[in-house]
Amino acid sequence: MLIRKIVRERALFLLATKFIIHKKMYGGLSINARSLTTQYEYIKPYISYIWHHIVTYMHYFAQIMLNAIADTHPSYFILGAVFALFAATIFIAVRYPFWNTHPVYHTYDFWRGIGTTTPYIIQKIPTKTRYYLKETHDMKTKTMLWSRLSRPDIQKLLKLINMHYISSDRILLDIQENEWTANFCDNSFVTLSYSGENMNAFISSRPILSRINNTDVQLFYIDYMTCSNSTANKTPLNNHSLFSTHEYNVRLQTSLMSANPVASLIKQESGECFGVVPFCKYELVQYYLNPLNAWTLPNFQPEIQLVSCISIHGVGKKRKYENTHILTDFAKSFMNLDMFDVKIWSGLPAMLRHFEAGDVRMYALTNKGNLLGIYFMRNTRTYYEELEGANMIECVASINFIFTDSGWELFYGGFLLAIRESMLAFTNDVPCRVLSMPSIGHNVYLNSKLPTKDVIMRTPCQYILHNMVAPKSPYSPEKCLIIL
Repeated sequence: MLIRKIVRERALFLLATKFIIHKKMYGGLSINARSLTTQYEYIKPYISYIWHHIVTYMHYFAQIMLNAIADTHPSYFILGAVFALFAATIFIAVRYPFWNTHPVYHTYDFWRGIGTTTPYIIQKIPTKTRYYLKETHDMKTKTMLWSRLSRPDIQKLLKLINMHYISSDRILLDIQENEWTANFCDNSFVTLSYSGENMNAFISSRPILSRINNTDVQLFYIDYMTCSNSTANKTPLNNHSLFSTHEYNVRLQTSLMSANPVASLIKQESGECFGVVPFCKYELVQYYLNPLNAWTLPNFQPEIQLVSCISIHGVGKKRKYENTHILTDFAKSFMNLDMFDVKIWSGLPAMLRHFEAGDVRMYALTNKGNLLGIYFMRNTRTYYEELEGANMIECVASINFIFTDSGWELFYGGFLLAIRESMLAFTNDVPCRVLSMPSIGHNVYLNSKLPTKDVIMRTPCQYILHNMVAPKSPYSPEKCLIIL
């Protein structure tokens, strides 16, 4: 009945179209419902005839297929299924040559998200892939704990990163040693690659605190994957082989030390990882700040203030800290922030190391001691030649605690003040003229408020879980709070 109704409506439409065209060409012809009905009654036998033959042929085709299935031996079905599976395996291996060898949540792993919402480990025992680096007389690779690195090795690594971590010749990276070493703790892992006596590649992993869907998971954050230009385009050393070797060695060593399998979090800042279900997809937006006064700063009431959560005065034994209670209260309540489904950060000790180094600032918007919002700002030490060497600051994350219209407006006003304070704090000889904003958490709202005319670049980015499946992936960036 439904198909007949569709055919009838289609016929009426064609007739109406015919009469409209005829009227435009010859004029004077009027269209009404009665004339359409009359024309439909005229062609109704032809429609019934065509419909009868369509049903007849479909019936014959169904009988032929049923007879063919009945006359086919069951072994042919098994052979066909094996052939289809083999063809799918070949297609996956050719289409996704790298990621299909790794334990990640693949786009074709449709069964992994069925029947559970809790994140779980894929491989309890690590296995080597064909990308694993084997030592030769020309190249050696070793994975070790950060605490075993010597000071000269750390200085060589820092030089390698500043020179080769960013491939562009028009962007200069100049991370200071104390700021870079603040990322690592004694339980961090590093993989070094040597060509003779020269260190030409580096990658690191550091433990982070994570809660996904109210489930605490043990993760390592993989960062600073760097290959020198002289080796990046040569085999067997490249980013794929460096990552595969490091990831296998870290999982092997941690399983031997703690007997607990671990997973890793990876940030992809350009392009997509085809064949992998992302953990979280977001957009990285960069703005040009020249000057900040062009963005209207708020006029708050005297009781509303923006304070630095960690104010350090003096050196050595005379060093004093102020407003530390804001940071400690935040650290205690971080995993219980109900507005986010995913909560990931480096932890309180790592934050304190960054505050000591001076590359991260934490600002709080308060009203008579009540917390309204928090902003994490970082000095990236990234300088742009096209902008006269201007430095870039990053709003790593932000959190709003008042979910009313006026509360969001206060939150945005506090953010503008945090930018101004960061520019003053991070500016030495080079001014800060670029703002980087990852659209994660409440940064999504801030990006929607910032003027689009000042946007320099928009880049799609994503986080990926390695050796772990989060069945609800990909998570909405508004529901993720990631402070790394």
